[in-house]
Amino acid sequence: MSRPARHLPRVRALFLTAFTASALAACSSGPQTTPADEPTPAQTPTPALTPTPALTPTNPAPPTTHSALTADPSYIANNVVYWWESGGEGELVNSISAAVDVQDLRTSNVWAYDFGPFFDTLDRIREDDPIPDVKTQATWSAALKHLHDGAGDIFDANRLDGMQSHSPSEAAQETRGWKEFDEGIKYLKATQRRLHRTFGLTLLNDPWKEDLQ
Repeated sequence: MSRPARHLPRVRALFLTAFTASALAACSSGPQTTPADEPTPAQTPTPALTPTPALTPTNPAPPTTHSALTADPSYIANNVVYWWESGGEGELVNSISAAVDVQDLRTSNVWAYDFGPFFDTLDRIREDDPIPDVKTQATWSAALKHLHDGAGDIFDANRLDGMQSHSPSEAAQETRGWKEFDEGIKYLKATQRRLHRTFGLTLLNDPWKEDLQ
């Protein structure tokens, strides 16, 4: 037998009540959120670092300047020795040998002399690095200039007819040339003496064959 029809509305009401209870239970079990007005933990600010002042020496040493360094006698001496050992000695010998060859023309009757190598030697030396000492370089430069200019006048006075015949102007030019050349010899010897006395540098092969003590 089937159930009486009058009981159906009650069953439907019970079903709706059970469904509503289940839905409410599901909503209550969901994830919980923090209320918007819940207080946030206070953030403690990090204190700023205070820089420690650098310690300054009571009496700081003054910095060494380039001019002070180059004025140091030991610094100059070391550089002069380096110049000497790096070719300076050889160039001094070359300049003396060239000057001696020209000087010998005074007592020689042979004027078939090629001045070309002499001028080439002096020109090359004048283009080399200077002596790293002001006073020595001054005498060195003066020697090379006087030798060069003096030999130029001697050559010009004799290049046409040698010593066979001289016009008055040629004779005066030759005299002037020898005077200039002699000045170069003096400065050249002064350079050699200073290198020897001040820096202890002595030529192994001295073309002068003279005592510079």
